[in-house]
Amino acid sequence: MSDSETHVSGSATGAPAANPPRMPHWLRGRWSWVARGAAALAIVVLLATCGGGDDGGFEGVGALADSTAATATTTSTTTETADALPPDSSWVAEANEGLSEVPVYAEPGAAEPIHRLANPKRVDDAGNTAPLVFLVDGLDVSGEWLPVHLPVPPNGTMGFVRSADVDLYTHDYRITVRLAEHRLTLTKGGEPVLEATVGLGRAGRETPVGLYFITELLQAPDAGGIYGPFAYGISGFQDDPEVREEFGGEAVIGIHGTNQPELLGQNVSSGCIRVSNDDITAMKEMLPLGVPVELIA
Repeated sequence: MSDSETHVSGSATGAPAANPPRMPHWLRGRWSWVARGAAALAIVVLLATCGGGDDGGFEGVGALADSTAATATTTSTTTETADALPPDSSWVAEANEGLSEVPVYAEPGAAEPIHRLANPKRVDDAGNTAPLVFLVDGLDVSGEWLPVHLPVPPNGTMGFVRSADVDLYTHDYRITVRLAEHRLTLTKGGEPVLEATVGLGRAGRETPVGLYFITELLQAPDAGGIYGPFAYGISGFQDDPEVREEFGGEAVIGIHGTNQPELLGQNVSSGCIRVSNDDITAMKEMLPLGVPVELIA
């Protein structure tokens, strides 16, 4: 975790295994998952492509990246109030390690869940996994139930999880992308720490507006390839049915580097957000999982 995170542990409860989700679509080839947030896993993942058109696939296995995040500050209670947190703080809920799934409910106390999400999250057909995280809606984490943004389609899906089923940590990072300006701003505590010109979805495959969050960080097998050295998966999905049919899976939106920096500032992808390799590398050094990503028209 980064030095701006606070961690709170919940208590695990048993649950039956969940059905694994379909493989996300946006990267093709073998990548290495990079540990971030409260997780300490290191695995190789296989995902599909997000670029389309001039974005092609690749082969090979990337080396695992070193986790550079600093040790987190930990607490044992959730009495920290919104006033005590830095500006633009967010709570992130990570599924307890002892759970094989996390049930998600439409409302607190509902009889049956609307989703049962596998923990850890399965990211490919070979059984590789990544941490299951949620972005908490708001800053009140004192109750038995937590309202959360979900990493499932359709975009904007929300639900409730039991606080006992997750560990909580907080950070003060936020990514805002103004699509009309092709501009990404990363803030920490409300202050800009990185601004970048981005490539976005082309006509008919526009990058979807909405509030999302980072779900995973991957290292490419070839830092000079079409996706640059690193890529983030976020909880947004491409709505275009043609993209879903072309690539298969759930058409997950990604933020990644590029080997065509001259195309930044243009609409060239199938919905993913391209940044320079220097910018994605700088982001990799800072960001935990669960960072809000707001895409504004």
